[in-house]
This record gives sequence, C-alpha cells and structure tokens, in this order.
Amino acid sequence: MVIITLLYFESMFPAEQSNKIGKVYIDWLKDNPPDTSISTNVCIGIIGTDDGVMKSIGISRIAPGKEKEALEGAARLGLFSAEKIDGYKFVARIMWDFPEAYKIIGMTAPEV
Repeated sequence: MVIITLLYFESMFPAEQSNKIGKVYIDWLKDNPPDTSISTNVCIGIIGTDDGVMKSIGISRIAPGKEKEALEGAARLGLFSAEKIDGYKFVARIMWDFPEAYKIIGMTAPEV
C-alpha cells in the first residue's frame, strides 16, 4: 500500500495585499527553488472570503520521511512572507491519507 502524506499550507492576508503576495512569492522562489526530494505541489489556489481576507491554499505531497523538512520549509516561507506583508498569517499542517489516518488511531479504514 502506498502511504500518502501531505502538507497543507494556508496563508491569510488582506485583499488589498494580493498583488504584493504574488511578488513576495516570486522573490522567495528566486532563492528557494522547489526541492522535489522533499515535496511536490499537488495544488495551489486562492480564495476570497466575505470579510475581505484572501486565502492561499497549497497542498504538497511529502516524500517518505521528509515531514520535518517540509514543515520547516513551510515555516520559513510563512515567516519570510509575514515580514513583508502587513496582516499576513499562515498555518502549516501535516495530513495523512485515509488508510494511514486510521492506522494512527489503531483501526483499519473502512471501504468507501
């Protein structure tokens, strides 16, 4: 069975900072190119909320045993962005696939 471990990264920022967030991310990538030995992007998207906050959501597949490195990289990106964008907040979390999550709670995943 293949175990899929994911990194969920969400950033929140005021809508008026949207143009700036794109520029900051491009600046980040210049010195921090993606390391596919740690993780690979599954999707990146932006959504708006009713209260004028924008959210950027990224999901990456983490290579086996690279959870610590993936979280450290996400934290560095978040802190880099927070230094440059007023009102920026972020959260990074590890997610497990359905069968693996059930193993963590000592059960076998049901067939769905």
